[in-house]
Amino acid sequence: QEYGDPEIIALRGSPKPLLPISGKPAINWWYDGLKCQIEGDVFIVTNAH
Repeated sequence: QEYGDPEIIALRGSPKPLLPISGKPAINWWYDGLKCQIEGDVFIVTNAH
């Protein structure tokens, strides 16, 4: 199904963790919830096109 909304079209091909949810990337919601439990460095790897 094709969507004519330019905002939706701009997201085509974006890695799912980088898609916005309520104004910020999905990965930020996960990180914000876990950062108090993480000690050390965090590396985020995606399959960007």
